[in-house]
Amino acid sequence: MSDDSENSTGRQVGGEQRKRQTSKKASETAELSADESCTVFVEPRRRYVLYCLKTSKRPIPLADLADELVRWEIDMAPTAVQDERERIYVSLYHCHLPKLADANLISFDMNRKLVTLHKDTKTTNQGTLFDK
Repeated sequence: MSDDSENSTGRQVGGEQRKRQTSKKASETAELSADESCTVFVEPRRRYVLYCLKTSKRPIPLADLADELVRWEIDMAPTAVQDERERIYVSLYHCHLPKLADANLISFDMNRKLVTLHKDTKTTNQGTLFDK
């Protein structure tokens, strides 16, 4: 197969165009667009996940993150509300952490269940980012 091929519109997509698309994609990941920011930050849980990671300055196990969210949302010990803790854990695992990872704000190791804030993530420049 050659380096050049045709896309669905019949236009030639060669190696040079692929290189430009790749570098454009890399620059897009460095900064979120306004639409992406709204989508990612609309959920208070996602904002609080970023807050927890930013203040801890170290990777956090998913179970510990779920416990923090229980304390923040319900203001009770996680053991007192085990059902709610499980719901939060599942929503983080299946929804919120993948969304943050897709936005390149965090890394989520699903095997080790460990969440890490990316070094270049800026979370302090938005005044109400961490409000409930």
